[in-house]
Amino acid sequence: MAKILKIGDFNVLESENELTWSEAVAFAETVCADGAGSFSDWVLPDLDTLKALKSQWDTEKDDNWFWSSTTYVGNSRYAWAVRCDSSFSCYGGKFNQYRVLLVRTSQLESMRQAGRKND
Repeated sequence: MAKILKIGDFNVLESENELTWSEAVAFAETVCADGAGSFSDWVLPDLDTLKALKSQWDTEKDDNWFWSSTTYVGNSRYAWAVRCDSSFSCYGGKFNQYRVLLVRTSQLESMRQAGRKND
């Protein structure tokens, strides 16, 4: 189902499969209910948090796209995603299947601050 990774100073939960955006949202709800890693505060990160987390990751080993929780303002059928082997982000149809990283709400501000330091 998922594995807990350490990225920089942060614990994240990575899906083992690619999911549509709505599946990614449901995945977050499921792992919270299950208490994955003894935590129940997992969320799909917004675009800024995902970019900040990417700055902490050894991205040369990972060319996957990852969903953010951020819906594209111009069309609610699209959401933003980040490719982890580059600084590229774009919006894609929510029907596309991408990888999912969940973050803990208790670590969100620290992730954003770490991302700002690396900009």
